[in-house]
Amino acid sequence: MSTNYIIAIDPGHTTGIVYYCTQRENVVLNAEIEGRDRAIDMVANTIESQPQTIRAIVAEAFVFTEETTRVSPQYDPLKINGAVEWLCARYGVRYVEQHRDRQSFGTKAKLQKLGWWFPGDGHSRSAAKHLLAFLDDHRLMNPERYYVEVA
Repeated sequence: MSTNYIIAIDPGHTTGIVYYCTQRENVVLNAEIEGRDRAIDMVANTIESQPQTIRAIVAEAFVFTEETTRVSPQYDPLKINGAVEWLCARYGVRYVEQHRDRQSFGTKAKLQKLGWWFPGDGHSRSAAKHLLAFLDDHRLMNPERYYVEVA
């Protein structure tokens, strides 16, 4: 069985990135990267060195709202997503964007059950939430692994 990866990205000034190994059925790397160029370089190095092993890249779509222009007037998410989308098109890697609300599927309880409640400022956890939503949407993980009863 060949090893494939799904990479999930929460883009921003601090970018959360998780690498999920389909063979191990687990996250094998999580990081919070400061700076747009460093985040793009990390993903670019992976894509350029082994595009055939990447099954998909999932990124949180950045949507301008009145709140984002007031609270966080920066363009890093757009530029990161644009660079990653271009790299994916160039190397034939599937690129998917999810609305930020989609990460609500990955609750704290679910991430904790999977062992994906990573330390830090929450950016890698946000990426893990998008990863879990993608895995669930595409039936790539048994729901029993993350199902938790709500009291």
